[in-house]
Amino acid sequence: MEDDIIIIEDTDDAVNTFVFHSDPVFCCNFDKVGIMAVTGGQDDRAIVWDTNTDQQAKFIVTGHRDSVIAADFNHDSSLVASADMDGMIQVWNVSSGSHEWDFETTEITWMAWHPTTNLLFAGTIDGNCWKWSVPDGVTCEVFPTHGVASSCGRLLENGSKCVVGYQDGSVKLWDANNSSLIGTLHGNNICCIHEKAGPKLCSHFNASSVALSTINKVYCA
Repeated sequence: MEDDIIIIEDTDDAVNTFVFHSDPVFCCNFDKVGIMAVTGGQDDRAIVWDTNTDQQAKFIVTGHRDSVIAADFNHDSSLVASADMDGMIQVWNVSSGSHEWDFETTEITWMAWHPTTNLLFAGTIDGNCWKWSVPDGVTCEVFPTHGVASSCGRLLENGSKCVVGYQDGSVKLWDANNSSLIGTLHGNNICCIHEKAGPKLCSHFNASSVALSTINKVYCA
C-alpha cells in the first residue's frame, strides 16, 4: 500500500510583503514604534522599509561587500546600523537616508545598540568585541578576546553591562562604561543570553548541569 500523499496549500496571510531583496533575508528589526523595519540579507544590502506599505523602500543601504547579518535602529530610531560578514559596519541617518559613519573589522557575529545612548557594540569571529560612539567616533574601545570567537552579545536593560557568549562555551560580563571585565562563567555550550524580570544575566548547559548567573552569584543544578 502506497503512503498517502498530503498536499498542503501554500497560503499567504501577510499584511504586507517586502520584496526588494534578491536573496535570502538574514535579519529583521523594527523601530521602537513599529512604523519602520530594517532587513539585511545575502544580497549584501540592508533595506529600511515603511511597514504601512509593501510598494516602496524608504532607502537602501549600499556599500556592504558580504551578507548583512545584523541590522537595527538605535534607541530613538534616528539612526540605523547594519553589519556584514566581511566586517563592515555602517550607520545611516533614518530621516535623510544619508551615510553617517562606518568602521571595518573582522567578520561580525553580532551587533547591539546601547538602550539609551548612541553607543554601538559588536562581536567578531576573532573574539574581540567593539564599542563605538556614533556618529562622532570619539569612543572606540575593545573588550579583548581570549582567542575564540564571540558568538552572541546583549546589553542589559540599563546599559551598564554587556553580556557576551563565546564559542568555547564561556560567558563574560563586561562593564559597558569602562570596558573592564567583571566576571566569567565557564561552560560547554551557550544556551541563551537574556534579561527578563529579575536579575538573570545568562545561562549555559552541558551534559549534566545547568547554570544561571546573576549579578553576584552563580546557581548550578
